[in-house]
Amino acid sequence: MGIQAFINEVELAANKLREREGREVTLIFHDDADGICSGAAVKWALEDLGYDVELLPLERLLVDVIRKVHSAEGRIIVYADMGSPHADLISRLNGGRNFVLILDHHDPAKVEDPNLINLNPELYGMRGEEDASGSTVSYLFASRLNSRAKKLAYLALIG
Repeated sequence: MGIQAFINEVELAANKLREREGREVTLIFHDDADGICSGAAVKWALEDLGYDVELLPLERLLVDVIRKVHSAEGRIIVYADMGSPHADLISRLNGGRNFVLILDHHDPAKVEDPNLINLNPELYGMRGEEDASGSTVSYLFASRLNSRAKKLAYLALIG
């Protein structure tokens, strides 16, 4: 556990995303300042790699929204600055149909699901409300996708 283990997991998640065949991503992000920065960093990094990104900003996650988003099959669904507390519900409603990536710092729910990666510093012994923000986690992920994505993600964070 610790920072290096977390960074290693971020790199593994970036590699798993790149290995996916689909090029369509639904990006769900919190509609506050941290969430918008998180969403921007991930969106720019994904688009730079040729992904088609659909944006879905939300104030909070609702069961009906999760159910609808996860009713499709073979998609890539990314949550930025939200989702971690509901990882178990997301996993259950996804039913293994889609690749799900959660980039968050809020109190996480633990889940064992090969189709869901929950990147949250709290799962690695850090304090999500003090040691990292959603945009920190999203920036780390975006920066591991490629070097240009790292620059774009940085620009998203500084405005």
